[in-house]
Amino acid sequence: SAGVRRFVFFSSLGVHGKVSAHPIRPDNAFAPVNAYGRSKATAERALNHINRDGAIELVTIRPPMIYGPGGKGSFDALLKLVRTGLPLPFGAATAQRSFCSITNVVSATRAALDSPTPPQVLLPADPEDFSTRELIEAIKASGGSSTPLVPIPPWPIKALLGLFGQSEIAASLFDPLTINRAHWAD
Repeated sequence: SAGVRRFVFFSSLGVHGKVSAHPIRPDNAFAPVNAYGRSKATAERALNHINRDGAIELVTIRPPMIYGPGGKGSFDALLKLVRTGLPLPFGAATAQRSFCSITNVVSATRAALDSPTPPQVLLPADPEDFSTRELIEAIKASGGSSTPLVPIPPWPIKALLGLFGQSEIAASLFDPLTINRAHWAD
């Protein structure tokens, strides 16, 4: 009734879970594994139901882990951990994951707002994927840290984190979760 013609909703790649052997596409089925992912999936379904007549353009943005100045969460924790200089057991953490800088989130938002025909679902991400090991190496190179990486197999670290209820952190460190960027060309 206010004349809004486009609604942009910020969701999360978490609606697809924490791990995927194949790159995630916008049309992948929902498979959330935690309350946050379930709440975002529920919100997306509700918005699509409310807008089933297509009265407004609905654009959903599902970013992976976001990083940048003022960031919080897992990425910031890893950054602080690397800066300690302590040896880290992630030398064998080679699974690729997609990330998104805050700059690219802003670009995706602008595209969602300004494009004459935006995609219904946009999965923004940086151009390259990184493993935890590669990410730590990049952090070390940019900040002058000498943090040694110890190549411990993932399974004992995953088991230990699981004992402390931190299986999601283990997945973020050792398991793949990438984005198929083909929908950007549409």
